[in-house]
Amino acid sequence: MGTSREKNRLKQLSVTAAISVAVVLIVIKLFAWYLTDSISLLSSLADSFLDFGASVINMIAIYHAAQPADDEHRFGHGKIEALAALLQSVIVIGSSCFLIKESIERFFNPQPLQHTLVGIFVMVASIILLIGLVAFQRHVIRKTNSLTIMADSTHYKGDLLLNLGVLISLGSYHLFGWGSIDAVFGAIISTYIIYTAYDISKSAFNILLDRELPLEDRTQILEIIEGHPKVKACTDLRTRSSGTSEFIYANVVFPATMSIKESSQVVKEIEKTILKVYPDSEILLHSTPHKKD
Repeated sequence: MGTSREKNRLKQLSVTAAISVAVVLIVIKLFAWYLTDSISLLSSLADSFLDFGASVINMIAIYHAAQPADDEHRFGHGKIEALAALLQSVIVIGSSCFLIKESIERFFNPQPLQHTLVGIFVMVASIILLIGLVAFQRHVIRKTNSLTIMADSTHYKGDLLLNLGVLISLGSYHLFGWGSIDAVFGAIISTYIIYTAYDISKSAFNILLDRELPLEDRTQILEIIEGHPKVKACTDLRTRSSGTSEFIYANVVFPATMSIKESSQVVKEIEKTILKVYPDSEILLHSTPHKKD
């Protein structure tokens, strides 16, 4: 997956791009909403404000998460990314509930829209910007597996869908005079954003509560350790993740006749093999002599 420095550089680049896009979207959507008075466009504008705030939080979180371990934080600062993702999820869910309420009120009390062509043009420009940003974020997630960037990308995917909905609602109003569809799209897309934010919050909780790595990762680690010809077994395997790092602890059982020097050498060989698969992991393997029955 690359070194920690490469991952941090990609993450910083991603949040910088996200903040830049969010600023542009806020400016053009504010202008378009002022002219059109569209509730779905207002929903999209509010979401862009939240995206901007969330991306700033992400930039701060990624900076602190990249700091090396110190005397007070011996396991590093990686969990701050999960905290940032959890905070974003709470903010997104709260704002989406507000927008659903506004959409319901607008559905029963529709308002005429103005200058819809300006709104349509702004939405097309927003969609083009967001497609580029989401594609880049997908690349960063694939390279870093960052929960923070994943949460940030969820915001912008939601914003992309929201913009598509706004485009459809403005186009429908412009062509057919359908006023209620504006509120319907605002409510549907806000509901979708709540669903995706909930998934992100679950992942953040798993990291904060030191949940074990996925079964396939634990199985692979066991196979590496027990696959060494001089190892009899691996016991008490414990794993967890924090930011982009994995922590792996286990007891490695050796034949009772093996010397301490030889078992230490085998442990080093196993650690090197694990580091090839998990280059940012911290590994602690304890040598245990096999007890004869």
